[in-house]
Amino acid sequence: MDMKAVTQAGQVHEKTGRVAITLAQERNRPDPDMPAYLHDPEAEAAGLECWKLIDGIDHHVSGGRVDVWFEDGGMTTLPESTCIYITKREFAQVLQGQKKGRVQLAVARKNRVYVAGPMTGIPGHNFPAFNAAADALRAEGWHVENPADHGVVNGVTWADYMHADVCMLASCGAIYLLPGWSESRGASLEAHIAAALGMQFLYADGAELPLPVAVHLAVAEVLRELRRAMAKFPTWPTDPLHAIAVVNEEVGELNKELLQLTYEPHKVKPEGVHTEAVQSAAMALRFLASLARYEFRECVQHSQAVAMGGGL
Repeated sequence: MDMKAVTQAGQVHEKTGRVAITLAQERNRPDPDMPAYLHDPEAEAAGLECWKLIDGIDHHVSGGRVDVWFEDGGMTTLPESTCIYITKREFAQVLQGQKKGRVQLAVARKNRVYVAGPMTGIPGHNFPAFNAAADALRAEGWHVENPADHGVVNGVTWADYMHADVCMLASCGAIYLLPGWSESRGASLEAHIAAALGMQFLYADGAELPLPVAVHLAVAEVLRELRRAMAKFPTWPTDPLHAIAVVNEEVGELNKELLQLTYEPHKVKPEGVHTEAVQSAAMALRFLASLARYEFRECVQHSQAVAMGGGL
């Protein structure tokens, strides 16, 4: 049998309803004992037996290649980009990255790298750039998690893809950023997660450098404060002048802490500046989030004019 891969993952076989995944994605199967098949489209076109039931799969430690054993006793070595077929139900679980009861230690993630970059709005979903980067990294000895491997799946949302891709990212110890990643909502999220997890950062030629880790940590702290504040005070002024007054009140508290730390350091602690800075940033985000909800109206005014010949 000619062991040829289908063109892309996510393809559904018309007659059987089985769905294609790459051997790289096979790692995310929740139950490796479920049936999986290698398909030969040329044999099917010729009316010959076109399915081989897989008995076992062994991923090479160096990455990029996989040993596949078949129920009939045969064995072959295939690239991780080769597609096999599984059931639709199991495919949905693979795409969501569901793997039960598995915790990876740092040593297991050390030689694994995730490729991140822009896809939406780019011809061919930028898959050629992803695949070229994956090939180059594998040639250097990396095990590569390439989100382009799942291809384009009908009926799948951006969030569905991100659930699967974040699970792939979390299995790695490094992230490889392609040019344009910082303009991509998904890749920016992946870089933020990678920084929070202390992953190694690698860059393709022309890729933008990420923000310092300290910035990611500060943003995370501000978001925690934002959630706390919104839970405690769920409403926000519709009057923008009232809203900015709330922001200014927090900034005023920050100014007070800075002045006292500078001129009366015995009265305050440095942690107070940190706390007020976080609260000020959180209130600024609340102000920004409501820009489309503000009602810009002139307020009623009264006269303070001084009468002719008179005084206050």
